[in-house]
Amino acid sequence: MMRAWRHRWRRFRRSVQRNPRLQGWVAISAGSFVVGAALIGGTTAGSERSRNALVAAATAERLENRAHALEQFSKDWATWDETRAHVLGRNPSFYGRNVSADTLAGKPVMAMLNQQGQLVSGVVLSADGQRVRPLPSALGQQLLEVTTPIADIQRRSTQLVNLKGQPLLVNIQPIRGTNGLGPAAGQLLFAESLQAVLNRTSRLNQAMAIEDVVVAPRGKHPDRGFWGPLAIRVPLAIESGRQGLEVVLERTASERRHGLAAIGILAGAELAFLATAILLQNASQRQRRYLELNQRRAQRKRSAQEGSSTHRDPLTGLLVSRALVEAIPVHLKRYSDFRHVLVHFDLDRFSQVNNGLGRQRADRVLIAVGRWLEQNLHPSSLMARVGGDKFAVTLIGMRESSLQDEVNRLHQQLNQLEFNVDNAFLNLSVSSGARTLKISPDLPLAQQEAEAQRAMEEAALACDVAKLSHRQTCQFFDSGDGSMQGYLALQARNQQLLGAIRDDQLDLFGQHAWDLEQPDLPAHYVELLTRLRDPATGRWSWGEDMVEAANVGGSMGRLDRHVLQLAIARLGGYLRLPEARFIPPGMVFAVNITPDTLLDEAFTDQLLQLLNDHALPVQRLCLEITEQVALRNPVQAERTMERLRSLGVSFAMDDFGTGMTSLGYLRDLPLDYVKIDKSFIRRCEMERSSRMVVEFIVQLGRELGFRTVAEGVETAQMLRYVKDLGIGLAQGYLTTRPIPFCRPSDGWIFAANGAAVLAQAEA
Repeated sequence: MMRAWRHRWRRFRRSVQRNPRLQGWVAISAGSFVVGAALIGGTTAGSERSRNALVAAATAERLENRAHALEQFSKDWATWDETRAHVLGRNPSFYGRNVSADTLAGKPVMAMLNQQGQLVSGVVLSADGQRVRPLPSALGQQLLEVTTPIADIQRRSTQLVNLKGQPLLVNIQPIRGTNGLGPAAGQLLFAESLQAVLNRTSRLNQAMAIEDVVVAPRGKHPDRGFWGPLAIRVPLAIESGRQGLEVVLERTASERRHGLAAIGILAGAELAFLATAILLQNASQRQRRYLELNQRRAQRKRSAQEGSSTHRDPLTGLLVSRALVEAIPVHLKRYSDFRHVLVHFDLDRFSQVNNGLGRQRADRVLIAVGRWLEQNLHPSSLMARVGGDKFAVTLIGMRESSLQDEVNRLHQQLNQLEFNVDNAFLNLSVSSGARTLKISPDLPLAQQEAEAQRAMEEAALACDVAKLSHRQTCQFFDSGDGSMQGYLALQARNQQLLGAIRDDQLDLFGQHAWDLEQPDLPAHYVELLTRLRDPATGRWSWGEDMVEAANVGGSMGRLDRHVLQLAIARLGGYLRLPEARFIPPGMVFAVNITPDTLLDEAFTDQLLQLLNDHALPVQRLCLEITEQVALRNPVQAERTMERLRSLGVSFAMDDFGTGMTSLGYLRDLPLDYVKIDKSFIRRCEMERSSRMVVEFIVQLGRELGFRTVAEGVETAQMLRYVKDLGIGLAQGYLTTRPIPFCRPSDGWIFAANGAAVLAQAEA
């Protein structure tokens, strides 16, 4: 074997020496290999450095965010008179009355220290996180031993410590009581476990290829050599306690391995190039004719493959959508004695698979799904990939009932599939819709294909309904149940809404709110409501199903932009009229926007441009948002609101009390108004707990600077009641019913006040 290779090498050297052109090719190949290897090496090193820096920054940001959240949580407890009284020995029942597993919010340790830093008392969560028990003195002393004491009792500190092998964030706050201004009575210590953040098996760490997360003394964790894993030291702004800890991430050195593999491939390509050059240079006429013959054969083969590739998906090998449409009529004719159904299914949240595993692995999942269909469905079935993560199959059966059972069984099997992609186990979740196939063979072929195309669209529509309703079984388009009819009705309403936007059939109605603190003054707050005009009758109406239809049809953003532009244009025009003197200087006009609109990166610039185009002072505009903004992305919402609020735009939270928003968001979001939902207001008259919550919100508004608005005030007695609760503004049919938003000279919206109604209620 070695003799043969030596012979080839000597022959190659002689060929190079006799052929100057071949010498040039060798020089070019060697030079390109050196340049390519240098580029690959430099790119690999830069990519590795960037990836390491990104991973370290992301981990540092996560830890600092947790530290900030813990500090805010501790501050709420430390600035409470109950806590201050306990550390001073005047509140011995503090833990029994105020502390539970829920109030600790997953914080495993809470301890109080006196002014000398000595342990006074504390509690610790049980292993199951469901109960609290007194803090063992030994555990408390161990915690103090790993925590850096605070020399100045007035300052706060957040530290990273390692207690009995468990990494913790510890925050120490001075205990000052509610006003936060008095001398510190002691120190409050909260500890929070970092197991969830530093767990190497978490999805985020797996997505960043983290093999292990180590919390060790600074500089004590060794590197693992060239082949890794790479030791990434995370720079932290958090104090490291007495132990001097640091966080080290061990990440797979994939860039180096890939870089070496790429260099190997490049070397192989260069060798292949040289081998090809030698073959081309030394080939005889007979060889050239043989190559020409092979080229003709290859051309015929490619032509045949191109003819079939238009009918096959290049990734999975299944039929494409058009080929399935063409195959259905032939299929129905071949199995004419059976009943047929077309099933469309969609892989739920497959974009997360693309983002988490990468496109190449996601493609392998799609290939695996196609292979599973080919192996598990009967040969009589047609199988196609009709979209990125969408598939369609046909099934046959003797009876419709058995066919439906077969469809639902397929749905369950698909939802139970598990794939192993490079040791990453993935469970699929699918939504599916089905449509019975009944196409007459007597129709022309073009009509049969048109019917098949319609069946595919209706099966896909049924799949969309199943996805929206989170249905656990397959949704049949022709089942006659309410889901399909309701979905089709919502789509029709959405088309009606889009037509109204296009034909300018939307207008604004106004409903004002009385200022209960100064009821003899004009209205302070006007909400602009959207109404839809019926072209046939000329009547204006609006229903909650219009909002649902816009959400289902994906036109909510367009509706928001249209209404906002209409409101700003009309207000800007009104303020330039002579009658604008009737408008009080402090009156604001509120427009509802959805969370998607507020959280859009381009929304702020678009809104400011719109205000500038119509010369509307920003102080006149108030944006009403819902609690969903806080639940969706509180950080982005707060950033956008702070920027607009600094320019003069005010914000109101609409329908507060109907969702599950934490009262903490009222503190964190920059709000000017909080509108308490009418259902919540009505419960206040009957439920003491609801009344206490409303009073707390009113008090919170006084502390944080937002005003409260009671919605749905319809009687004078209710107006008197909400005023007694301390609510600042009242809105409802008692103030006025929504009427067309007309010129400023129509004084209903600018001169009405509640003084007379309040006097009547007090009489």
